[in-house]
Amino acid sequence: MQTCVVHNGVDQNNFQGDLLNLCNSLNHEGTISRIGMIPGIFYVTENDSQKTYGVNLREIEGYRGETDKELGIRIGAPIRFRTKEDQRTVEAAEVIR
Repeated sequence: MQTCVVHNGVDQNNFQGDLLNLCNSLNHEGTISRIGMIPGIFYVTENDSQKTYGVNLREIEGYRGETDKELGIRIGAPIRFRTKEDQRTVEAAEVIR
């Protein structure tokens, strides 16, 4: 009699969880360099690369319709963010207070 182990495709070890947390972290830091002319858009310059990214208020974690001022969005404010797979588009951000 042979025993077969069925693999359901889900690996439940800590290493996978650590990788998931790393991927979901806000791994870039920068400062707000410009407030856009279009309401709800601002620009962030990353500290390391000096690359500039456009950010929509909807990408701010926990955003519930607050104004720029209520969120602490002002030129020079520090911010953490994560980009999408394309490394050009911001997926999530938070103003460091």
